[in-house]
This record gives sequence, structure tokens and C-alpha cells, in this order.
Amino acid sequence: MRKVPFITVILTLALAIPVIVLTLIEIVYLLDYARSIGGALIGVIE
Repeated sequence: MRKVPFITVILTLALAIPVIVLTLIEIVYLLDYARSIGGALIGVIE
């Protein structure tokens, strides 16, 4: 049994999982920031 494909999969997941987690955190932050901007604009318009 070759270990190279197994190691490749492990390394790919080791790199992909932190990037996915950081992306999800950034999306949540940007959505919250967009809500703040929207609330400020509504306050200015009213």
C-alpha cells in the first residue's frame, strides 16, 4: 500500500480546514458589519 496518496489527503485537509474556518469567520464579521452600515444609513435617512 502506498502512503503517498494518504499523506497528500491529510496535508490537503490540514491546509484546507483552517482556511475554511477563517473564511466563515470573515463572512460572519462582514455580515455584522453590513448590518451596522445598513442601520446607520436607515438612521440618517429617517
